[in-house]
Amino acid sequence: MNAVYDLASITKILSTTVSLMKLYDEGKLDLKKKLSDYLPSVKGTNKENLLIEKLLLHEAGLQAFTPFYKETLDKNSLPSKQWYAGSYSNAYPKRVAAGLYASNALEDSFYQRILETALTPEGNYVYSDNDFIFLGKIIESISGLTLDQYVKKNFLRAHAVAEYRFQS
Repeated sequence: MNAVYDLASITKILSTTVSLMKLYDEGKLDLKKKLSDYLPSVKGTNKENLLIEKLLLHEAGLQAFTPFYKETLDKNSLPSKQWYAGSYSNAYPKRVAAGLYASNALEDSFYQRILETALTPEGNYVYSDNDFIFLGKIIESISGLTLDQYVKKNFLRAHAVAEYRFQS
């Protein structure tokens, strides 16, 4: 069987959520704190006062979806050479699809755009990947490791994930 599955929602449960639970159990994460308590990069933005518990509940007021990828396409709606390459290199290390690798700068650009997006009313359930992007960054801030490194170190056997990298 040849099938392609979107693993983003699975990795939220298998990596981000369990990592947050571990940090909470260890007393390193306070769900009542603000996003800016863990991420100095959000200070001065409309995201600085978002509560961690609201991010976990998808009630923080983040946009449901922002089509960032459109900004990375050329005039023919193809991946722009500014952001993508056909093969892996130090400048283009992030695999997007077979034969397509993204620039390191792309992640920073997307993060900056998330910081610039407007908020919706807090308290309404709006499913958003942006919540988990921030939560992943909190794990990295607290642990000093990338999210995939933290998950490997704390939950997975090294031989079982030697070639697999988690992304959320």
